[in-house]
Amino acid sequence: MSALKKQRHTPGPWVVEAIHKSCVRVRDSQGNIVSLMTCESDDGEACAAIAADAALIAAAPEMLEALRGVLRYEHHDCAHDECSTNPVPCPFGLARAIAKAQQ
Repeated sequence: MSALKKQRHTPGPWVVEAIHKSCVRVRDSQGNIVSLMTCESDDGEACAAIAADAALIAAAPEMLEALRGVLRYEHHDCAHDECSTNPVPCPFGLARAIAKAQQ
């Protein structure tokens, strides 16, 4: 599976909306719900975690595009007015992470 294949997810940007302290949703730019999360605990920390999770989900389209940009980045070694272009090796499993996001 190519790490740079065409996107199939809902395009960003996505935004977080707090509905209640125990319910958060993520919407796309058209207002459609991308994710709806609820906390069924009385623990304030556990419920606060869903807001943090929602922020991470909302950032996913921009993060995916940033990772794709890293894969496309090319390093230019210039010497004597001549440049050779060499692709940067894929660090830290970026291709694997992108492929997982595009399943």
